[in-house]
Amino acid sequence: MQLIAWVWLGMILGVSFLAAPAKFMAESLTLPVALDVGRATFGLFDRLEWLWTAALLAVTWRRRRRGELDRRVVTTVGLIVGIVIVQSLVFLPRLDERVALVIAGEDLPPSHLHSVSGAFEVVQAFLLLALGFFASSLRRGGSTRAVG
Repeated sequence: MQLIAWVWLGMILGVSFLAAPAKFMAESLTLPVALDVGRATFGLFDRLEWLWTAALLAVTWRRRRRGELDRRVVTTVGLIVGIVIVQSLVFLPRLDERVALVIAGEDLPPSHLHSVSGAFEVVQAFLLLALGFFASSLRRGGSTRAVG
């Protein structure tokens, strides 16, 4: 669980907070090209996040059955899974639609969609950070109040 949290957090930091903004700093990339690269990147990253979600749920289920998890871990996992669902089923399709329209040459009005999606990404990063620390304390034999 701890490994999943740390690796997944590292991927979010690298993709969302480093690579995504960096492409908009490249002077040779036009906005449609940068958006298309972002669409491809986040489409692939979405699939990877579903793999991480499945792995995290499997580990959580197994450790919960053994009584090894407390409420804060189970709640944190639930929030992370909820964010992946919202990002994948709500934000990503809407952002993809906007990118397709920009690539087609349409001039779109400003939208808060990227900001809200980015806020979800920040919250997810903090939740993964918290999960990494919570899982670390479980491994060291920290107190656990098992969830029934």
